Amino acid sequence: MAESSSSKEDVIQLIKRFGAYLTFKMSNLFSISFRNLDSRSVGAIAGLALAIVFTWRLVRRPGGPQRRQPKRQAPTTSTSVPSNQSNATIIPWS
Repeated sequence: MAESSSSKEDVIQLIKRFGAYLTFKMSNLFSISFRNLDSRSVGAIAGLALAIVFTWRLVRRPGGPQRRQPKRQAPTTSTSVPSNQSNATIIPWS
């Protein structure tokens, strides 16, 4: 049993070291030296970030109208109002 736990720990350490190696290589590949940036570069990066954010929001927006729950109608009463009567109150002019 001691050998199985030792081999598991070795595998875990190997995976951690491999992950650290990949992280190091990727950071070197995509590194940006902040000392060499001028105001135009910073503006270009900020503009690109804004364009990506707004494009992402536009793409994620649903195409059709949003689905809404149908409104519940009041239960109908057994006595109905005749169709020739109006529900509006008539106020006489004096």
